[in-house]
Amino acid sequence: MHSIFTLFALLFCLICCSVTAQEINLNDYVWKNRLLVFLSNDASSPKIQKQLDILLADAEELMERKLILLQVEPHRYKLIRPNQEKSPNWIHSDSLFKQLDTNTVSFEIQLIGLDGGMKMRSNEIVVLNQLTDLIDRMPMRQIELRNKKEQNK
Repeated sequence: MHSIFTLFALLFCLICCSVTAQEINLNDYVWKNRLLVFLSNDASSPKIQKQLDILLADAEELMERKLILLQVEPHRYKLIRPNQEKSPNWIHSDSLFKQLDTNTVSFEIQLIGLDGGMKMRSNEIVVLNQLTDLIDRMPMRQIELRNKKEQNK
């Protein structure tokens, strides 16, 4: 009986670890989405929550620009899609924070473009129109806007 309990406990641990230790591959988003990455060493950073509140207040603007938000801390991350209703779960990752080449102490925002290149880095909160103006000036966004205009003719 004791060995059956031990076997179930071990199986449960293996299942939980495999679900929560998923590494994200940022290359999966190249040419599909822009990523707005929020990095922080501090899990309770008020700047992160304020920034998320500002941006998610107008999810349509983010979706129009193919933006996905990625909140990253040293040992975990969560992917936030602007149109999702419930808060995503944290996923364990020891490498993503290091992969994003940061010396973040408390707060940093990185905008990664459709081509996978770094388009902006900031240690300050960014207002929505500042972000949308920056994206709307990018060559890939200009192509998107022209294509949309032609489709609406």
